[in-house]
Amino acid sequence: MAPIRNARAYFAATPTEHIEPGVHVKYDDSATIDLDSIELSGGFLIKTLCLGIDPFMRTVMHSGTMVDPKIQAYIPVYEFNRPLIGYGVGRIVRSEDEAYKSGDVLHGWLYHEEYSVYHGPLTAVIPFCKIEDIGLPWSVYVSVLGMPGQTAFWGWTAYNQAKAGETIFISSAAGTVGSLVIQLAKRGGLRVIASSGSDEKAAYATECGADVSFNYKKEKVWDVLAREQQGVDIYVDNVGGEHLDAALLHANRSARFIVYGMASLYNSEPYNVQVRPSIAAHLHRENREPRPSSYSAGDASSSWARRVVLARVRLPA
Repeated sequence: MAPIRNARAYFAATPTEHIEPGVHVKYDDSATIDLDSIELSGGFLIKTLCLGIDPFMRTVMHSGTMVDPKIQAYIPVYEFNRPLIGYGVGRIVRSEDEAYKSGDVLHGWLYHEEYSVYHGPLTAVIPFCKIEDIGLPWSVYVSVLGMPGQTAFWGWTAYNQAKAGETIFISSAAGTVGSLVIQLAKRGGLRVIASSGSDEKAAYATECGADVSFNYKKEKVWDVLAREQQGVDIYVDNVGGEHLDAALLHANRSARFIVYGMASLYNSEPYNVQVRPSIAAHLHRENREPRPSSYSAGDASSSWARRVVLARVRLPA
């Protein structure tokens, strides 16, 4: 077979704030690949079908200044001039590995290029998982049936201890994780307050079932939570920063804080809680004990897709 294009998106420079396409991440379609003759060396060749773009990817685009170098991360840092890596779905074109055969569809960490040779998973904590074609679009395996869905579902079921009638506050509520948590919370009879970054996103959170949905760029989080008056029984944190401040201040006794991520920190210096002394004094005075729980999708069961494939959920557009 004649060589064909093998385009890729690669890491070009370390961003200090927001990522600029063409500067920090570049697209290159000059490379080619011969699918029949490329050396596999006991591995297998995958054609990429679908890739996820997730917030965590920003955290591995650094030069070591954003993390303590003594702490070993479970996700490898991106290498300059190498393809990005993230969750994706691909089909095996050729294989010399007995565990995989041509035609198998795999979910796991993939390079952001059209074709790649693998010799097993790119990281030990995220194995390849074979996917049965049951007629769903491959994109659901990088959303509701993938890492974001696992994060939302398993974190929620493990830590929320929700009771019908309680109030839950969700930041980044229109994202894949947040929008799924809205639906899970409504199924449990909770009252949902949802924060998003645009009017369009706020409208989508309402479609997902949020009772109160607002654009935090137009209304301050503090003001909304104060106006609602019920306090916060559960806070689902996807952004940190001022949202976390406000949730702490309005936390009811024995509130539960489920920390999925802190996207407000990914493009800037670490955010210091602005009202920490007054919040601490307030919580102590009121005898409140918010309990934080952190969670990684790597904690999820490999049976995730089989358990939720028939669930009725609304997906982000």
